[in-house]
Amino acid sequence: MQRPIGSASLTVFLVCLWVGHSNGTHLKVLTAATEDNDCLERFLLSARTHSITPTVLGLDSGIESQDLRDSPGGMFKLQLLQKALTGDSALSDHDVVLFTDSYDVIFMDSGEAILGIFLEAGVDVMFGAEVFIWPDDSLESQYPVTSSPYKYLNSGGFIGRAGTIREILSGVELLKETDDDQLFLSRAYLDNVKTVSHSWFLK
Repeated sequence: MQRPIGSASLTVFLVCLWVGHSNGTHLKVLTAATEDNDCLERFLLSARTHSITPTVLGLDSGIESQDLRDSPGGMFKLQLLQKALTGDSALSDHDVVLFTDSYDVIFMDSGEAILGIFLEAGVDVMFGAEVFIWPDDSLESQYPVTSSPYKYLNSGGFIGRAGTIREILSGVELLKETDDDQLFLSRAYLDNVKTVSHSWFLK
């Protein structure tokens, strides 16, 4: 099965930043990549344009680039995220974390605006959604029925409470770097649909 065109190839470092919000909630934004290239520079430029000043971490991670356009992979991104969140004692479970790809992403608004949309939704975590199911189409029947064609989880961007994301990522350090991050999160989402342990939302 070939992944639909438009899915980006990603490789690794982390971008972290803090954005204050008027109600005291903080937003921490992270991204994953492995090499500094034009796509990454475009991402960072869009961040600066919207008054988001990233701090770059993990350039010396030594993780090899993975081409994710037509094969599963990308677990290293979640492993890096888990390590970053676990090691950040200043990040409370109530704070909000945004994790996004970078090579095929640009910011179109401020961090405060993004945080406001999340807070208004009133959920624990919000994932991007897409019309294609990847990488395991046998999970299709387990997704809730919806009128929107955008019903399948996309791991390229999600935002949620730090405590919820820490819980979701529990155990990723035991998996292979080349395991699939979207499959891991899709299964976690579908398990949550059955147990309703958290308030999840696909958008």
